[in-house]
Amino acid sequence: MRGDILAIKRMLADRAQSVAEMLLPRGRKEGHEWRAGSVHGEPGQSLGVHLVGAKAGVWNDFAASEGGDLLDLWRAVKGCSLGEALEQARAWLGVSRPEPIRDPKPSYTRPPKPQCSAPVAKVLDYLTVDRNIPGHVLGLYKIGEAGDTMVFPFLPPDGSLAMAKSRQAIDGASPKPIHSN
Repeated sequence: MRGDILAIKRMLADRAQSVAEMLLPRGRKEGHEWRAGSVHGEPGQSLGVHLVGAKAGVWNDFAASEGGDLLDLWRAVKGCSLGEALEQARAWLGVSRPEPIRDPKPSYTRPPKPQCSAPVAKVLDYLTVDRNIPGHVLGLYKIGEAGDTMVFPFLPPDGSLAMAKSRQAIDGASPKPIHSN
């Protein structure tokens, strides 16, 4: 059974009378409410806990202007933090703490090196003549050629291939990934 806070609140509300009796044992049932003098549990009328219906588990101490759900009542009666009240309520209900949701670690594999060579023909002409890119820049960025296609590798600082895109050596052509993680 899941033990997240919303599930705990629902389970406590489903057992509102048992929770009220446990937390305020000197109180008494009056109609659809459990009545006590205050969160200290003395007999009285000031504090009421709804036991049934849509408001099951909702409580209010009219003398102290306090109220809330059964976890709030647990905190007030036991004098503890929300986290402590949640753990105590889980133990009382016999529910385990949920495991945190963690995304699985992504696994990456390096793409294979594209089958290309340094630009020598149409790609070299397109980049140096039509686009006015100096030849040493092509070498610096390791731009390649595979027939009439330009190959652009994406290399992180360690120099390993992260991804490669290709594009025809004509104006208006769209780049396409060759391999990526």
